[in-house]
Amino acid sequence: MRKLINELITQFCSELSLNSYTDRLQTYNAICWPETQELGASKKAKLESYYFDQMLPHKVAIYQLGMSLAPFFELPSAELTWQLMIHDQSKFSLAEAEYAFFNFKNYSENSVTQQQKFAMAWHHHKVNNPHHPEHWWQVEKDGSTKALAIPTRYIAEIVTDWVAAGKTYERTTREWLSETLPRFRFHTETALKLQEILRSVGIQVNVQRDLLILI
Repeated sequence: MRKLINELITQFCSELSLNSYTDRLQTYNAICWPETQELGASKKAKLESYYFDQMLPHKVAIYQLGMSLAPFFELPSAELTWQLMIHDQSKFSLAEAEYAFFNFKNYSENSVTQQQKFAMAWHHHKVNNPHHPEHWWQVEKDGSTKALAIPTRYIAEIVTDWVAAGKTYERTTREWLSETLPRFRFHTETALKLQEILRSVGIQVNVQRDLLILI
């Protein structure tokens, strides 16, 4: 698994002409998520396909789109470069390997065990990636949630992720957002900043209390 991850990181850095970051990114991944395991031929093939056919194009799109939105991140150049490079890097952890084996097109084909494993993988992903709005939900003892204000650097990355996800999964940004936005409640400050950045890329939304409404 580690060899496969390092091969992907090498190709990712090469495609973006960021070869000087290869060792740093490989080391970062190994330190943050050191657990790996040897996989059988079938699972290894699925993981390789997921890494190179889905994650690699998504990470490249994230970097390119993020750079086009650079002013909204309000970060020094080197810091922005690194933030975009480590986007979704936890997907290459053992804890999130289930993404490669889960059937997203037909949920009913996943066993109860697969669904439970994926639920844990998704939880791990949200906890480790502040570009997901759920990362900033404060969960109370009664199970209710409260949306916290999200730092600007991650608001910009949220929009970058939404736009890139549509391209990666062969859907328009509007199609992606029509399903995504109704799921979220935002802090007012966050909603207004999201509205500003989305409008800059041609996506018209209105803020209604804690909701973003696609126009």
